[in-house]
Amino acid sequence: SRPTGADLLARRAVAWALVADALPIYPLYALLFLGHGLSADQISLLFALWSLAGLVSGVPTGLLADRYSRRGCVAAAGPVKAAAFLYWLAFPSFAGFAAGFALWGLAGSLSSGALEALVYDGLTSFGAEAPYPKVLGRLSAVELLGQLVATAGAAALFPLAGFAGVIGASVGLCLWSSVRS
Repeated sequence: SRPTGADLLARRAVAWALVADALPIYPLYALLFLGHGLSADQISLLFALWSLAGLVSGVPTGLLADRYSRRGCVAAAGPVKAAAFLYWLAFPSFAGFAAGFALWGLAGSLSSGALEALVYDGLTSFGAEAPYPKVLGRLSAVELLGQLVATAGAAALFPLAGFAGVIGASVGLCLWSSVRS
């Protein structure tokens, strides 16, 4: 049988989640920081900053998504995250990594609630909101699968192209996820 509009919407959201989380920089960024002389305390501080950035930007990005465009927020997350990684490449210092994490936190806020609302609204428009919890479960599972893909990609790419190649591939995937949103 032909897939319904709700099925196509769910598949598109799942494909987006896979691309958005298959970034080969994920399993290597702590090594990037260590390689540039950051201490364990500094790296811990970066993770705290990342969380704080996501927390502080959560309400404003949610309002932006609700008022203007959920799809626009999801699409904007990719270039913002790409900018975070490019910042790390251009400014490999504690301050540069901190700025990148702030951008990454913002990117997460742009996409997280907006994607869930976009999927729910889309399913509702097809009269198919019942499978929403199942679609969210698939999204979570595919995000984890994306991290496995990221690890395999990093293992293959890093020996050939180093951090610059891994970041370049991650930036490309971020931008592609934006187009796919």
